[in-house]
Amino acid sequence: LNESIFFFFNQKTEYEIKYGLVGSVMGIAYNVVQATPLRVPIGWNCVFIVLNAYHVWRLVDERQSVVFDYEFLDLFELVFSHSGLSPRQFDRLIRVSEGGGFVDLPAGAVLAREGAPALDVY
Repeated sequence: LNESIFFFFNQKTEYEIKYGLVGSVMGIAYNVVQATPLRVPIGWNCVFIVLNAYHVWRLVDERQSVVFDYEFLDLFELVFSHSGLSPRQFDRLIRVSEGGGFVDLPAGAVLAREGAPALDVY
């Protein structure tokens, strides 16, 4: 069990997570076939399976392609792609801002003042 906890908190790749899933399933099988099934390790392995499955789902979801409108794609390529922001992170940023949008401001408009609270984000 101690190795499982150490492994869970130090996972780095999808393969390590999948190996953790396989190890947990094998641990359950081993504990079930004992003369007296060991319920506590079986329960903990079930917890690790659920957590690892969630992490695999997140990794797979991260790899799904993202489709942007023309304006957002242009904005991403001109500004955000060079800052190290991934397309998925940019998509989340747009969704958090309730769909985002473009605002036309007059020339010379002040977007922020040093020391003043930001009322809007542009």
